[in-house]
Amino acid sequence: MRAKGMAALAAFCFIALVAFPMSGADAGSSDGYSSQLDADGQLVYSQVAGALEAVQADPVNTVGVSVDLRDALVLFESTEDAEAYARETVRTALAAMYYEDPMAVWLWDLPVKDVEVEVSTGPVTTKLTDSGYEKVYFAATGVSFTLSVPEDMADDPATEQNELADRMDSVRKAAAAISVGGSVSEKVKAIADRLHGIRDSADEEGQVSNAYDALVVSQSSSAGIAAAFNYVCQLNGVEVMTVRGTVCDYKDGSTGSTGYWNVVRDGDSWYGVDVSWYDGDDRSPLMAGYGTETPESNGERFGATHVADLDMTSGNSLVPVAISAEGYSWPDDRTFMEKWGTHVFAVIIVAVIVGVFVYAIRKGNI
Repeated sequence: MRAKGMAALAAFCFIALVAFPMSGADAGSSDGYSSQLDADGQLVYSQVAGALEAVQADPVNTVGVSVDLRDALVLFESTEDAEAYARETVRTALAAMYYEDPMAVWLWDLPVKDVEVEVSTGPVTTKLTDSGYEKVYFAATGVSFTLSVPEDMADDPATEQNELADRMDSVRKAAAAISVGGSVSEKVKAIADRLHGIRDSADEEGQVSNAYDALVVSQSSSAGIAAAFNYVCQLNGVEVMTVRGTVCDYKDGSTGSTGYWNVVRDGDSWYGVDVSWYDGDDRSPLMAGYGTETPESNGERFGATHVADLDMTSGNSLVPVAISAEGYSWPDDRTFMEKWGTHVFAVIIVAVIVGVFVYAIRKGNI
């Protein structure tokens, strides 16, 4: 069974190599997710951001959002096409916010829970001035939907205490306690050093880990670890986003499965970061390029073991951010004993053995 699993994994990652060539920077976006949204998507994104901002001081379990799309009409042949476009626009805008803003608690269930979207449509008549020909098209004129926090984060209305506010505050305090300095790479390593000890815990069916699980409970899947890393990076001035996709984990012989990681910007380049793979020593999962080899995957390239797919429960039109072909070159800052300790120990052992033999020969015991 293990051999079959390895064969399936090898086949998947071979396909990944073909589908995502080494010059991966040409296949993805070089900018953030929200910048990819069209005019309607930008309207939805900004309206959601405003609605969530309005309840930050006194959080509530659900937030209703309505967006008027009349200023950016996209025309379709049928109402069905207009409705499908509007729903995908909402999904894409919400996904962009989920990957960019790990403290948007009302979106934390997005990977496992659909948001029901009501769409208003209307006819739009176009007329060719010269011929007088008229044609009726259809456009989405507005959308409305409700966002909800995960059940384990929700406020209990039967109590005077706002449990949701308390839980969100605990996340902020835990993240703020991780304050680091230096260059982007130094900050990334320092944050990863603080987070890599979080206990690995697979998500149950229909549930997904979040920043609270990682920073407060200290037990999370890669989803919560990536969200926590995202948030702490933001607090420390590192440009960062979360990525969802398929991770080919060679180290335990499993086939590719859904995983979460991050990308960070340093200068004009983006680099991959997978804190779930970081062991506190080897830095290959930090500031990785497309071609960076990781021991956790038996030397396979990061771009082959981490194949981005930003779709969640439902699809969206986001394009993954393209990472650099080459990763950051970490300086060898190990101490003398870390570098040469094994060799020094071996030399001492050999010296002791030789000394024993010489002593024995002189004493006539050999």
